[in-house]
Amino acid sequence: NAGGSRYRRVKQLGAGGFGTVWQAVDTQLNRTVALKIAHAPDRDTAERMQREARALAVVSHPNCVKVYDLAEEPDGLALVMEYLEGRPLAELVDGQGPLDDVAAGRLWATMAGALAAAHDKGVLHRDIKPSNIVLDPSGLAHLIDFGIARSQGDSKMTATGMMIGTPDFVAPEQAMGSAASPASDAWQLAATISYALSGQPPRGTRETPMAALMAAARAEPVSRLP
Repeated sequence: NAGGSRYRRVKQLGAGGFGTVWQAVDTQLNRTVALKIAHAPDRDTAERMQREARALAVVSHPNCVKVYDLAEEPDGLALVMEYLEGRPLAELVDGQGPLDDVAAGRLWATMAGALAAAHDKGVLHRDIKPSNIVLDPSGLAHLIDFGIARSQGDSKMTATGMMIGTPDFVAPEQAMGSAASPASDAWQLAATISYALSGQPPRGTRETPMAALMAAARAEPVSRLP
């Protein structure tokens, strides 16, 4: 255990600019959890993690990842979440190819239900994309990473001219700087399902994130599915 933490880390699951994610064991409750640990415990990072914890705490749905705690670890603030064994949709499609119509339809219905549960509680996800959907070994999908989620009507939802989301999957109005909405979340989900069926973002692959953002802002035509 790191510095006497109640969470014994088993293996690192991922790392990025924000921090690291670990598979761990809660030694008090004897259950496997996921620890999302921030690199830099500054005010913005703490606010983002608290926002994610609050968003997940109010959303109760079997296909939304559950949050258990927000804990101070020796190496940073940690979000303690349900451990999901499985693979991100992005990894699955990249490795095995696009989903068939039936699987994609099931995925869409499942994720639409999870998203509706969040919207019913006034929570917008704002970054739905293939890497934020995990399919467990039974094929059941789970929506993860509410790190940039906000409550509807939050005055801090966007800064002027600030785009929230991932350029390849962002709705045109978000790319132009408008506030996120349930409709923009729904657009991102539809874009993600398009990817699941084709293996490509709906507006095609761009060389840079800025090029993808400009394509979204211009509302360039999306690809037609076969």
